[in-house]
Amino acid sequence: MKKVLIKYKNIRLLINESASELFIKNIENIEKLQILVDAFYKNILNRSHDASVEIDLLKTQLSEFVEQSGVIGTPFDSRDAYLYALDRKLDFEILELHGNVGKKNAKKEDVKTSSVQIRIEHEMKEKWNEKSKREGFKNLTEFIIHRCELDK
Repeated sequence: MKKVLIKYKNIRLLINESASELFIKNIENIEKLQILVDAFYKNILNRSHDASVEIDLLKTQLSEFVEQSGVIGTPFDSRDAYLYALDRKLDFEILELHGNVGKKNAKKEDVKTSSVQIRIEHEMKEKWNEKSKREGFKNLTEFIIHRCELDK
């Protein structure tokens, strides 16, 4: 089964490719859980019972995500997602999320001045560049926009 290594802020998770949308749906709770777990382990000797109860509550709310995604990495377990994937020689893609996910002012953003950043392996980028030139596009951006418009 194909995996996706998701990098978002200080979160690094390895999930099943089919669960990517479920990650986006739960991103706010996953981010809250990461913050709580980080704070918990920074000062574990002085943490209250309430902190662990709050962590357990959030994990319960995210149980559907955990079951369907096969998630590896903190805050769900203590394994490093990237090292786990390399050690097991798993087939995975890296997905880095940037931008206005969850920001209050994101709705005000003008689409024409927005940007999307994707990170791909060098070989894939070279293939896309070659294909865009063969199809007569000035640059890779025009090619990608054209391909996305075809999917509408």
